Amino acid sequence: MKKILSMLMALALILSLAACGNDEPVKDNSGGEIPSGNGNLLGGKGDGEKEPEPSENPEDEPENFDQSYADLIENLSWGEASCGVAYVGFVEGPVGDGYRAILEEQKELMEWYPFVAEIPAERIVETDGYDLYCIVPASLDYSVKVEEISLPEGTEAWEPIIGEIIYESKTGEPILLKCNESDIFTNVLVTITTPDGKEKKISPYLSLMDGSLAGINEDESELTALDFSRYEINLENYCKIINIEALTMIEMVKRDILPAVSAYSRELTDVILSKKSVSTALDCSYEEETATAVSNLTGELFSNIKKLDEIVSESEKISDMSTLSFFCKDTIIPAMKAVREATDSLEVITASEFWPYPTYGDLLFGVR
Repeated sequence: MKKILSMLMALALILSLAACGNDEPVKDNSGGEIPSGNGNLLGGKGDGEKEPEPSENPEDEPENFDQSYADLIENLSWGEASCGVAYVGFVEGPVGDGYRAILEEQKELMEWYPFVAEIPAERIVETDGYDLYCIVPASLDYSVKVEEISLPEGTEAWEPIIGEIIYESKTGEPILLKCNESDIFTNVLVTITTPDGKEKKISPYLSLMDGSLAGINEDESELTALDFSRYEINLENYCKIINIEALTMIEMVKRDILPAVSAYSRELTDVILSKKSVSTALDCSYEEETATAVSNLTGELFSNIKKLDEIVSESEKISDMSTLSFFCKDTIIPAMKAVREATDSLEVITASEFWPYPTYGDLLFGVR
């Protein structure tokens, strides 16, 4: 509970500071600073590079690379991931500044996370290999260690031998890692360590089966890693699925459920009027109580479905995928839950011949 509360507080702080345009550092989920505004969190300037002069016209300001880093940290915190990993591309020879040419081919990655292109030379880690990865710890308070690993020669054992430490940092700043000379065995071990001593070990490589990023969640640690090279694709799919489910719910309720319960309510009131026309002494308590409950729940359902319809229409105006995903989680899903609760309550008290869909009992026992 404390962990969840601290994450929610951190998320609220990040969003509030970002909304205010504050240039003060934002705290990440472990208390480290995520610089925002025009500061360069990515390690200073290269040789001869000068700080850009402030422009009188805000539209002329250079793109804020730091914000994309802060956005990723926020996403890692939301997903309770210890680090993010992305496959950047295939590299022959030393990385140097040449990796920026590779990044031009990764248009989607650069659109979402341009900070990758600003990682300084001192945090480019190279060993034998051709794969280039970006590794981003979820907090500046985390430490990072990169070790070479190899297989013992002259044996069929697959237990790797830990070799030389090729990079070590007490601060969890993003790094670029060039590795993996072999297609079947990774040659690096990256260890992310939290302030309380928990370790996340990753050895990234590309799967020979489907080309996806592998080796980032294969250890036995309770900590997880996020493939942010595919994160935005998954995020877009998530938003599409929620939108389809919400639209389907709206159609089912408006076209089927509301007319059905309205017809049942009319049936109940007709029975009440019919009984009273015969004799006022006839007991109508069942019909009256059920009709009242159906009427109240129908009104509640109608109100909730109208609200959901308005919320879905509002979501169509949101173009930023990260903002839309939070809107789905925090606004659309709770509205769908409210519709579902009213519908479930109506299903319990509506006569089966009026309910437009099979009940659980029908599904379980109605198949002949």
